[in-house]
Amino acid sequence: MKLHIKFKSITEEIASKVDSMLMMSDVYVKKFNMLCADKFVKPQQVEINNSLLFAKSINPANGAHARTKTYINHPVRIATMVLEVMDKPDKDSVIISLLHNIYEVGGLTESDLRVENNNEEITRAIRLLTIDRNLQRNCEYLENYYNNIKNFSRELMLIRCIDKLDNLLKFELVEEGDTRTSYLDLCSQFIVPMANELDTNLGNYIKEIILYMIKAGCKQELKNKYDL
Repeated sequence: MKLHIKFKSITEEIASKVDSMLMMSDVYVKKFNMLCADKFVKPQQVEINNSLLFAKSINPANGAHARTKTYINHPVRIATMVLEVMDKPDKDSVIISLLHNIYEVGGLTESDLRVENNNEEITRAIRLLTIDRNLQRNCEYLENYYNNIKNFSRELMLIRCIDKLDNLLKFELVEEGDTRTSYLDLCSQFIVPMANELDTNLGNYIKEIILYMIKAGCKQELKNKYDL
């Protein structure tokens, strides 16, 4: 799998991420649909669109993802970035990107997904991406978690790295404390090496974001705006 890493500057990417969290706009969906129209034939576009509609229809199972109208921008952004960096994007990687957190966010199971999509590889890939929140800081668990992703495919490695990259871009809105520090440390420990396996440019970019966020800290005024 050949990659073309072509992200904007960190400050520009942060601004785009924050915008996606604060504004209920369909600009990210429109950009994604245009990319799909350019890279996939009509039947594939239909499958991808059905997955997008399914993702948008999910009601969050907990309060952590309550802002559904803006939260959908997260999987759409991941799918868009995957499309942009993969030399030869494949339909399944895009669908996995769109649905990567439906088990956690929607409280769904594999059987729920099979009703929408009977592709067992997609169903299994999403399960492998779904982390046990009770063990998310347990390094022994994480070693096994990331090894399972690596053993599945390089495409799944990429999706996980892009997912983390997009989450890291919002860290000026995350308050200081053990949770913030732990997240950044674990990204350095697990995500940067995995990204480097795919492409050193990707690994270096994620590392730079982590260092930027450590130095920048939480911007309380921006966080307050998001909370409101």
